[in-house]
Amino acid sequence: MKLTKNIEHISRLIKEGKFQNALDYIHSKRTDTKLEEIEDLSYDIKIGEILRQKGEFHNLIKYSKRIQKKSNQLNEKIFEIHGLLFEIFANYRLNNQTYVTKLINKTEQLIENCDETIIEPLLIRLLAYKSFVLSALGDFKSSKETAIRCYEQSLEYNEPELISYSLYVYGIISFQIGELDDALESFMKSLEKGKDLISLYDTGNVFFGLGYVYKNKGNLEKAFEKFKR
Repeated sequence: MKLTKNIEHISRLIKEGKFQNALDYIHSKRTDTKLEEIEDLSYDIKIGEILRQKGEFHNLIKYSKRIQKKSNQLNEKIFEIHGLLFEIFANYRLNNQTYVTKLINKTEQLIENCDETIIEPLLIRLLAYKSFVLSALGDFKSSKETAIRCYEQSLEYNEPELISYSLYVYGIISFQIGELDDALESFMKSLEKGKDLISLYDTGNVFFGLGYVYKNKGNLEKAFEKFKR
């Protein structure tokens, strides 16, 4: 129960973009008490989330491997999948798409052997990343199909933050294939669904997407307005 409250507090700090406060809080918990291995892993995952949002992708890869190694030793598959997702995202952003494809295949196999209810949020995140990678590889048809599946899975899970994120993903893919009206609609719905729920990081990404849509539609005034947000 105490760990849950600590994690919730860290999550709130990350959502508000207070990364250093979150890191300081984690450090204090690690300094003040002797942690169980699962507790330590839980804090590692929060640090991974901070590195992801800060764009420190090389550090994130190192941290993701640390999470996977510790998870493997403890036979904690859920934590291992968290580590793999961090590694997938970081390598995608560093344009290592061939390697990412192998990581995605490995993660899919792990997910197949996990409890469906617990794993659902991680599956949604995996589908999102897979959609991005397929688009980067030029397979726009499969990318769009995967983005649609990501959205459908989020609706089944019925978590507003994940629905908002999946709409953002669909907006990104729609923009990349030139379907600007679909992209605009998806981004707007993402903001509506995630209002007061999603992090400053995710909100900023949606506004950035909107800015590019308006720029490509020739509405530079609106584009500038969204970029400023």
